[in-house]
Amino acid sequence: MAPSGSVGVFNGHIWHGGTQNRTDDKPRRAFHCYFAAREHAPLSDQRNTMLPETWERISPAARYILDVDVD
Repeated sequence: MAPSGSVGVFNGHIWHGGTQNRTDDKPRRAFHCYFAAREHAPLSDQRNTMLPETWERISPAARYILDVDVD
């Protein structure tokens, strides 16, 4: 078991799986990052899931980087 604050880095192209976290006293957190060229489809459709107030708050540059700018 890794201590609090530890970070694990892995190749997301490797087959992996997971199950429900059933640990009561030691919650685990995971943050999945995905980077791809703009011509490739994203893993999630942020245009349809981003809250309007978030879209309003971020800069035009951030909208471009996140590919949520209006076409």
